[in-house]
Amino acid sequence: MGLRSHSPAATFTARAGSTYITRTSTSSTSAKATSLRKRSARPALMAGPRGPDAGRSLRWRPIGKSVLNRHRPGSPHEGLSMTKGRYVEVNGLKTYYEVHGEGEPLLLMHGGFCTIETFARQTPDFAAKYHVIVPERRGHGRTADVDGPITYEAMAQDTIGLMKALGISNAHLLGYSDGGNTALIIALKRPDLVRKMVCIGANFHYNGMAAVAVQVMEHASPENFYPWLINKYKEVSPDGPEHLPIVFDKIIRMWREEPNLTTQDLARIQASTLVLVGDRDWVAIEHTVQMFESIPNSHLCIVPGATHGAPFEKASLVNQAVLDFLVT
Repeated sequence: MGLRSHSPAATFTARAGSTYITRTSTSSTSAKATSLRKRSARPALMAGPRGPDAGRSLRWRPIGKSVLNRHRPGSPHEGLSMTKGRYVEVNGLKTYYEVHGEGEPLLLMHGGFCTIETFARQTPDFAAKYHVIVPERRGHGRTADVDGPITYEAMAQDTIGLMKALGISNAHLLGYSDGGNTALIIALKRPDLVRKMVCIGANFHYNGMAAVAVQVMEHASPENFYPWLINKYKEVSPDGPEHLPIVFDKIIRMWREEPNLTTQDLARIQASTLVLVGDRDWVAIEHTVQMFESIPNSHLCIVPGATHGAPFEKASLVNQAVLDFLVT
């Protein structure tokens, strides 16, 4: 069942199989959050923290294999490939990217350990209406790693540098997972660069992860992490398979310590923002609602039956939600 804002100013139309909430004023956010918790389809996330401002610590409880599997993202890579791309020098780093389509610029920002193939089910639909730019960040895909830690701040600066190098004065940003976290920082650092923003499965603080995700991170290693991510890294990374343990440790450290944004930071975001998440996402549902409530001009879409891999598990629904948002 779809859900739309009770406000007459709402611009989103609910579609079958999804839950939409449109934020139009600060006065109604509590009612919207309550309505979400009661009516969103199959709210299957494990209880987690509300975020850095809630004054609550993460609560642990045993999680069995069946629960882990229900929250396990699928693979976007099977039977899919992207076209040959190119490199551009950004902050002294040869950065790989691809371009597709014509129109307003739309920058797609992949998640942690991911490559541009993550968006193989999005790129054709979006390129039919937009000039789509799909880069791979430092230590990911076909872009080499650099000395020192991988941080959201560094990846934000790399993305800002990429836009400058390509002559893009501003663009719509669509960030998935770590890409969404990075997009939040760009929107705060350089609001002039962001037309509209879509954050899919993003968290503004590291305490926002659901308990199932925390347990996965606690036991993660290159040997037991998702094979489709690990195998793709080994296949395309210019650093070679032997560098995997190094970049793996860097990204896991980042997940455990970052990001560190607050609701006060989110309140400063100027761009109209779509917060999209699966109802079995790795990000706690309370944290997602808090992000939605904190960004002034924000919209929320809950995708039923989707995990952290909503863009490739429910591609048609996600694509339509994004396209609807971008034209409103």
